[in-house]
Amino acid sequence: MVRRVLVTGADTVAGSHLVIALEADSSIEAVVGLGTADAVAPFARARYRKVDPDYPSLARVFEEEEVDTVAHLFVATSSTRRSSRRLHEINVIASMNLLAAAGRPDTSVRHLVMRSSTLVYGSGPRDPAFFAEDAPRPVAPASVLEASFAEAEDLAAQFAAENPATSVAVLRIADVVGVDASNPITRNLSRRFSPCLLGFDPLVQFVDQTDAVRALAHATTQGSRGTFNVAGDGVQPFSEVAATCGTRLVPVPPIKPSMAVAPLVRLGLLEFPPELVGLLRYGRGVKNAKLVQTGFAYRYTSAQAVERFGLSVRDARRAPLSTGPPTDPTAPPDGSPIPPR
Repeated sequence: MVRRVLVTGADTVAGSHLVIALEADSSIEAVVGLGTADAVAPFARARYRKVDPDYPSLARVFEEEEVDTVAHLFVATSSTRRSSRRLHEINVIASMNLLAAAGRPDTSVRHLVMRSSTLVYGSGPRDPAFFAEDAPRPVAPASVLEASFAEAEDLAAQFAAENPATSVAVLRIADVVGVDASNPITRNLSRRFSPCLLGFDPLVQFVDQTDAVRALAHATTQGSRGTFNVAGDGVQPFSEVAATCGTRLVPVPPIKPSMAVAPLVRLGLLEFPPELVGLLRYGRGVKNAKLVQTGFAYRYTSAQAVERFGLSVRDARRAPLSTGPPTDPTAPPDGSPIPPR
């Protein structure tokens, strides 16, 4: 039974929402949030602790808080404005530190939930229409961010094998959309113009931000074990997604597209990180039935999630003095950890 939960990355929008969701569960005795900066939201009964950016002292924190469950959301979900080294430090080294602390002989941790991404599947011409959790990746990771998630998952799998008494759940979350979701895709679609690759209209899949948080809370409180995709039902052409958001697509040459848009990226007019290139060329779809079989129910399909996000985008554009995406101004650039102030 889950009694005392610790949430890393509680200084992010997703992390703070998860803390708030867990606070509302009266069966949970205590919730502790960890972050590297000030909390982005007030908590009702959770205790917030500010720690070192790379989480090297987690063993002491686990001991002091006597936590039995850990939800690990201290991850970078895009490479925008982050070096390859920093991505590795956040997604791999911090995860390694957490797993080392959770695997100590004297630890009280018996359940661990790790946030991952459907980026681990990549995007390529030989991809299946929908990836299942046990589907092999057709090609090697095409970006540093994809590789970092794959390496973090390998660490989690090794930890699970060496610590059978501790249940481990890895949630591969699809691209998140919502009024507070801030990532390269939502920021591009919140602008009047968004890039696409000339001659390509890939099928893409999203998850509503509320369903993403609910899935994390479900896996945390149910003691789920295994790897689970988290995505709304269905896929749709990217052109349809852009039309729903009232965003005009700007075709980019498919050969060396990053070089073609580099001036616009430097001016801050759009975002085009490496992990977005494959998605805009080939798309990505995943199966979500495995999580549903554990008792989880999605509230929104992928198309409904896009419609909800598109409505917020259109409303923001109609609002006076609207200058950007409809996001929480305190949110980090991509829903990943806020850098220390």
